[in-house]
Amino acid sequence: MKLPLFPILFIIADFESIIIKNGWKKVKKILKGGQERFHSSLSAIKAYEGSDVNLIFHDAVRPLVSQRILNDVIKALETYAAIDVAMPATDTIIEVDGDFIHQIPDRSKLKRGQTPQAFHLETISHAYEIALKDEHFKVTDDCGVVVKYLPDVPVYVVTGEESNMKLTYKEDTYLLDKFFQLRKSELNEIPLNESQLKGKVAVIFGGSYGIGEHTARMLQEKQAKVFCFSRSMNGVDVGKKEQVADALKKVFLQTHRIDYIINTAGVLNKEPLMSSDYQTIYNAVSTNYMGTINVAMEAYAYLKESKGKLVFFTSSSYTRGRAFYSIYSSTKAAIVNFVQAIAQEWEPFGIAVNCINPERTKTPMRVKNFGTEPENTLLSAEKVAIATIQSLVSEFTGQVIDVKRNEVWKNEFLSTYVANNLRACQLKQLSILEEMDRICQKHHLTYWLDGGTLLGAVRHGGFIPWDDDIDIGMPLADMQKFIEVAPDELSEGLFLQTPQSDPSSKEPIIKVRDLNSLYVEFGDNFNADYQKGLFVDIFPFIDYPSIPKSWVKKLTKGISKSYSILHTQHYYSLRAFAEFFYFGTKYWLFKGIWNLLGLLYKKDTYLSNVLINNGYGIMHRKDSVFPISEIIFEGKPFKAPANPDAYLKDLYKNYMDIPPKDKQKIHAIYIHPELIKETMKPFLVDVPVLILFFNRRNNYHKCLNKSGMPSLQAFPLSGRTTWRTRPARYKKHVVK
Repeated sequence: MKLPLFPILFIIADFESIIIKNGWKKVKKILKGGQERFHSSLSAIKAYEGSDVNLIFHDAVRPLVSQRILNDVIKALETYAAIDVAMPATDTIIEVDGDFIHQIPDRSKLKRGQTPQAFHLETISHAYEIALKDEHFKVTDDCGVVVKYLPDVPVYVVTGEESNMKLTYKEDTYLLDKFFQLRKSELNEIPLNESQLKGKVAVIFGGSYGIGEHTARMLQEKQAKVFCFSRSMNGVDVGKKEQVADALKKVFLQTHRIDYIINTAGVLNKEPLMSSDYQTIYNAVSTNYMGTINVAMEAYAYLKESKGKLVFFTSSSYTRGRAFYSIYSSTKAAIVNFVQAIAQEWEPFGIAVNCINPERTKTPMRVKNFGTEPENTLLSAEKVAIATIQSLVSEFTGQVIDVKRNEVWKNEFLSTYVANNLRACQLKQLSILEEMDRICQKHHLTYWLDGGTLLGAVRHGGFIPWDDDIDIGMPLADMQKFIEVAPDELSEGLFLQTPQSDPSSKEPIIKVRDLNSLYVEFGDNFNADYQKGLFVDIFPFIDYPSIPKSWVKKLTKGISKSYSILHTQHYYSLRAFAEFFYFGTKYWLFKGIWNLLGLLYKKDTYLSNVLINNGYGIMHRKDSVFPISEIIFEGKPFKAPANPDAYLKDLYKNYMDIPPKDKQKIHAIYIHPELIKETMKPFLVDVPVLILFFNRRNNYHKCLNKSGMPSLQAFPLSGRTTWRTRPARYKKHVVK
């Protein structure tokens, strides 16, 4: 409904008064919108006319947009002039004519648009300038204006999130409410230093052991004044309001201010509800929930004066009640709702209230209930304490802050070690490539840089900075000749790994390995005695029939996946029996269809990786590969496809785009570029120890020595790989 001018002006004036009253400094302007979406956009464009700014338009009906999305959009604006946010289409999309299906578009090319949308001011301004001259102008969003009227301007798509939902129907409010309740944050990037906390006064309830004890110690190390209270330490029970009040009063009389109040006190009883006596239930509710209320109510006056912070604790069990945890889970859920509510109430008074949600944490309370558990399955109390202190120096309020265990690949020591050895790894792989290039030239064999290696050569002039492997392609006939001559030609310390030369290796990819190194990937099986040194991959290429790409993708993905599953270790079971027949039938059926198509269609236009390696269904035109050219890689000439641009677009589409930081991943779990040199001097150097333990699903956990740095000693492995975890491994061409 279009509002008359006077009410709109009145509303704007009202908003301005609210902003001034509450001191909201982030709001710079309030603009009058219009009947259509583009009227509001034009209002913003006009307001910043002549300015050197970027504009980000976001729909108020998407209130749960994350900081991650905003950060990615802002980052993308450094490179592109127009940005959209979208999610992949998971449902099949149908185009209808009346009540009947007209056609079904390819879902892989469809995404669901979200907001924000962002633009360089001059871009969106110019697009609307052209659009408004079109008497048939009609678009649904601002990116649509750019796409239609500035077709030469690329619109980059940032990945959205399911929680960034649009409020459209009445029922959406219930889903939104649940998303809001379960919304979580992490504080990994907030640094801590003494100046932030020096002289601050902190009160910790439940500070005698566990998380509270570690938090108190760390605050003291940062020169904060810390006061701890608990039943075991000084008889303070948070379930009794008067005791909480007395404790805070004593601190205030001594320090004349209180900046932070942290309540870690809690009771965990694991038992069926009907086996619990009423007093046990009452005590748990009194401590866990009423204790939270008591601390909040008594803290209010002190924190209002200091503009301070209040921190409570929940548990992962708050999202869903669990058997034998009925009282504990329900009180932890109540704490989350309580924190979110009072954070809104108290924000105008400058009080921030947050809730820490740690994973299973090793504390005396947990040991009492669960006994001794493997160290690598529990979060340390120290890490929770760090997150708690980070919340005190953050600007967050009303947030559930997740604290999670670092997996081994995220372990800061291991990550640092791998990163420090990455360049040595790259240079050794480069030397392997040089040796392979020499052999190929000597025997007149064709090869070219493939995948991420070619991408690195084009985009970076060498290795992708975070890449740790080298890929080359060869026609199948040339690779077979290379297998014949390489064993006699390779220099000492290099090994040609094939299923014949190394039967323990189940990989269909041919590799040249360095024997004086160790390279550990996620899928490596240490029960199998195959070579595990640094390597260069050789991918054999064959002629493909001239059939539609959709056929190629369907057939090659099916063949590749079936082959991968059939060649995975299985135990005797009904499932393994079913897998054998299902995937065996699928493999031979698809292979038969492929052979038939090879007879019916010419093979003079396309080529690609052999079928069992082509999990993405990629194929290249031959004229983009041949005649083979040269490209500079790490300052040295190597063979490359004739048209690297076309070749890379087949693999990665917008290959010049630098992926975000969280996508720049090293493949290796662990790298040891010079194995012998390190192990020859066991008594002269301190060689730390890394042991990787694998469980049934090939997940791994860490064991580092006291120095905190990994190195080689032992890699025991037991268990199996199932087809559920396998598919990711047959895909070679991943976005780098």
